[in-house]
Amino acid sequence: MSTLPPPFPTAGPPAPSADPVPVPDLDDLSFQPLVDAAKRALPGRAPAWTDHNVSDPGVTLLEACAARVDTLLYRVNRMTPRQRTALLRLMGVAPAPACPARLRLRVACDTSDSDLTVAAGTIAVSVRGPRVRFRTVAPLLIPAGQDEGTVEAVEVPESVREPLGVSDGTSGQRFPLTRRPWQPDAPAPHGPGPDTVTVRPPGEGATTWRPVPTFGGLPAGDKGYWWDEAAAEVAFGPLVPSGRQHGAIPPRGARIHATYQVCRGSSDALTAGEELEVPESTGLTVTVLETISTGLDAESWQQALDRTALDLVPPRRGVTARDYERIILRAVPMTGAEPEAARCRVVAERRPTRLEVPPALGDRRPAHVDACLLAACDPTVTVHYVGLEPTRLTFPAGEPVTGTAHEDDTPPEFVRLGGRLDAVVRTAQDRPRLWFSKNQCGWDGAQATPISAVFPSISRSPVDFTENVDAVSLLPGAAAGAYEFFFFKGERFCHLPVTVDDTTDPPTITPAGGAVVSLVAAGFPGLPSATQESVDAVVFHDGTGYVLKGAVTAPALWRPEGAPLQVSLVPRAVVDLRGPAVEETFTPTGPFLERVRDALEPVRLLGDRLCLGPPPYRRFGIEATIQPWADTAHDVRRAVETHLRRHFHPTVGGPQRQGWPWGRDVHAGDVYSALETLPQVRQTLTVALTGRDATSPVLVAVPDGGLPLLGAVQVTVQEQA
Repeated sequence: MSTLPPPFPTAGPPAPSADPVPVPDLDDLSFQPLVDAAKRALPGRAPAWTDHNVSDPGVTLLEACAARVDTLLYRVNRMTPRQRTALLRLMGVAPAPACPARLRLRVACDTSDSDLTVAAGTIAVSVRGPRVRFRTVAPLLIPAGQDEGTVEAVEVPESVREPLGVSDGTSGQRFPLTRRPWQPDAPAPHGPGPDTVTVRPPGEGATTWRPVPTFGGLPAGDKGYWWDEAAAEVAFGPLVPSGRQHGAIPPRGARIHATYQVCRGSSDALTAGEELEVPESTGLTVTVLETISTGLDAESWQQALDRTALDLVPPRRGVTARDYERIILRAVPMTGAEPEAARCRVVAERRPTRLEVPPALGDRRPAHVDACLLAACDPTVTVHYVGLEPTRLTFPAGEPVTGTAHEDDTPPEFVRLGGRLDAVVRTAQDRPRLWFSKNQCGWDGAQATPISAVFPSISRSPVDFTENVDAVSLLPGAAAGAYEFFFFKGERFCHLPVTVDDTTDPPTITPAGGAVVSLVAAGFPGLPSATQESVDAVVFHDGTGYVLKGAVTAPALWRPEGAPLQVSLVPRAVVDLRGPAVEETFTPTGPFLERVRDALEPVRLLGDRLCLGPPPYRRFGIEATIQPWADTAHDVRRAVETHLRRHFHPTVGGPQRQGWPWGRDVHAGDVYSALETLPQVRQTLTVALTGRDATSPVLVAVPDGGLPLLGAVQVTVQEQA
C-alpha cells in the first residue's frame, strides 16, 4: 500500500479531513508498460510500420487498447473474495476438495498350509507421521503355499470436529470452514457439506440442525442450515426485506460446531517400500508397492475457474480453432431436422504426415555437424561439415564415400581464414554455393561481402542475424527464381522472400518482401523441445524441413505468419455400407461452402484467413483372413465387410460412433480390434492394409484434419480343419 503526499506543503500537521487517500498498487501491468510492450513487438510483427510516435493513428489505437486493458485489470483486482465467491456460485462453479491417495500394497504373511483371505475394507495405517489410514478396496486371497499378494488401498478420510464460532443472534449468519469437506462422487447418505452441524446455546445441550437445499418456504422456527459449496460456508436463515424470517436463528452466545471428512492431499505422500501396520490383524506385513495417486490438494478459486469451461453464452467471435468449429455447427443453415455439416475441423498447425528421415540426414550422418549443404532443387548429394571438414553422402539413401572428400567440397578462403563455417546453401546441385562465416557471406569464386550488405532488411530486425548465425536454409517458392531464406539464431528465426538469379556470375539476390522474425517453436510446430533453440543446421526437401541438433533430426513443416486456417467440412450424407466409400459423397458442394463462408465472415478476427474445403482423404483397402463360428462363409464375409465399413466411416465410425477421429492413422491393429467385437468371427488370422495411400501393410498415414476412406475389402474365410 502506498500513500499520496500532501498536495501543498503545510506548516503544521494536516487537518483530519485532509488525510491522504490510500491508493492500492493492484497490478504492475499498467497503461505505459502495456504501450511499451506493444511497441517493442512492432518490428517483428509489422516491419513496415516505422512511425511509433504518439501522432501516428496506429499508436493512438494501441494506447486506447492499453487504457481499456488497464481499466479492466484495475476492476478485476478490486474484486473482493465475497464478490468472487458470489460469481462462482452464479456460474455453478465450486472448488474441489482434497482428494484421497491411492496405493498398491504388498501384503505378506507367514507361510501356512491353508488359504488366507484378507477381507475388503481392512485398515492399514502409516507408521510415520502424520498417521494416515488406508482401507483395501477388494478382498485378497493368498493361496496355501504362497506368502504374499498385492491389493489396492484408498485413503480413509479423517473426521474433523471444528468450532465455527459463536452466534450473535442476528439473521443470515455465515460461518466458514477452514477446509473443504470430502464427498465422494458415488451416492452418499447426505449431500455435499458437513456431516453434522450442532448448535449449543449457553447453559443448554447441543442440538443437531439439519441441512436444507433452500430457505424458501422454511418456517421461522425450523432448525435448518444451508451449505454454500462455492464459499465453503454454513449459512443460517435470512430475514427477507418483507420482514419474514426463513429458518431459525441460533441464539445469541450459542457455539457452532461442524463435523466433516477431509483428506490429506498431496503432502507427505507415501513412497514405495514404506511399511504400514494393520491394527486388527497379526502376522501380516504390509508395505507400499507403488503409489497409484498421491492425492490432490483442495482447489483455489483460480484453479476452479481454469478447470471449468466457462461457456456461459454461445460463442459470437472466432478466437481459437475450436470456436470456429462450434460456430459452424451452430450457425450453418439447417436442412430438415439435421445440420448440413456432419463434422468440421479447423486446423491451425501443419505437421508432416511422413516422419521418416532420409538416411543421409539421419543415422548415417555425423553425430554433430556445424553446417549441412543440400541443394534446394533436385538434390543428389548431401555434404555435412564438422568444423571445416566435409563428409559426402548420396541423397536420399546412400553410403558414405570412402577416402577423402571431393576437392570441390572445401570451403572458400575467407571461411578458412575465419576458422568458422556457419552455413552454406545453393539453389541446385550444379549451381554456385553461398557460404556464411561470422559476419560475411560469399559465392563460390567471388569476394566475401558483409551479410548486412547482401540482406539489408534483416539488419533492422530486433535480433542480429547478420553475424554468427546458427544456420541458414533455402526453400524454393512457387515461381521460378523465387526462394525463402531462413536465418536461425537462438530460439528465433528470420525468413525473407527473395528472387535469386543464378545465371549471372556471381548470382544476384533481390529481396521480394520484408523480413519477418518468429519463434522457431511457433514457425515449425511440432518440433521436440531439444531442437527449438540453437540448431546446428536446417535443410528443406520436398517442402519438409529437417532440423539437425546434435544426433537428433526432426522433420517439421514451416507455418508462415498469417497462414490460413484450414477448415475441413464433411457434409451429412446417407450412410451406405454396401460398397466402397465414394469421396464425392463426403465433399461439400459450392453452395454449401458459400453458406459456411457467410456464417464465418462476420465472426472471424481481423487478420484471420480461412481456407474452406473437404478434408484430405486417404483411401485404403483391407485384406483379412478370419476363422468363423458356425455361420456360412457368405454370411460371415458380408458381416465382416459391413462391420469394417461402419468402423472406418467418416461420420458414424470410430470408437465413439461419431466418425473416425480427425488425423488419426489407421493401423492393422485397428482392424483386429474391430473384428474382436464381431460375434460371427472366432479368430482373425491375418490383416493387411492396401491401396494408394497405404505406405505399409500395417499403417495408413492420415494428415492433420484428414480422414480415411475405406475402399475394397477382401475377406478370406478359412474353415476349421
